[in-house]
Amino acid sequence: MNAFVNPNVTKIVCLFLLAVIMNVGFMKIKWRGRLLRTNAYGSQIPYCFGVVPAILLALDLFLFNQKLQNAHLVVTGFSLVGLLDDLLGTAEYRGLRGHLQALGTGKLTTGLVKLVTSPVLAAVCAASTFGFASWMTYLGIVIVAASSNLFNLLDLRPGRSQGVGIIVLFVLLLFYPSPIVIGGLVILSVTTIPDSKANVMMGDSGAIA
Repeated sequence: MNAFVNPNVTKIVCLFLLAVIMNVGFMKIKWRGRLLRTNAYGSQIPYCFGVVPAILLALDLFLFNQKLQNAHLVVTGFSLVGLLDDLLGTAEYRGLRGHLQALGTGKLTTGLVKLVTSPVLAAVCAASTFGFASWMTYLGIVIVAASSNLFNLLDLRPGRSQGVGIIVLFVLLLFYPSPIVIGGLVILSVTTIPDSKANVMMGDSGAIA
């Protein structure tokens, strides 16, 4: 009986139900224009599904995280910056060199905004927790930036990015069994379903978050 009234269990169940609702709701929307991309099988599918797991993971951090202050805001910020690039970005400029060349001609690309904003958000989160004088702050910035780029690179095939996320969380669960890890596993186990079936694309709104 106590398990059913445990607040952590209740929160995880609510995260699961919300993930299912958001999954279904996203698929019911008739997406058009720039929000559609052609997948590996030639079908037009929604491109910015990443906001769904990002919002849910931010909520998971907000509900359970007691150590890293503002971590949920960082995830939300990453997702919004990625969404901006998804909606307004172009393939004309790629990589840091390409974005800097565009800046040299007076063009501020969404890709450059993403490249600059992401480490700044990570720095604010780490510094608010450990302080600017702590080496943990700079280690946190490196880890966040590296993992963000890694998951972005993985998001080249259906379900790969979220699948790796599930594996990482499962391994972490073996050593650090906590509600926040369980919540993340529950969320990704639901949101990876349409992604792995190539019915949606994560886009930068989810891959870098």
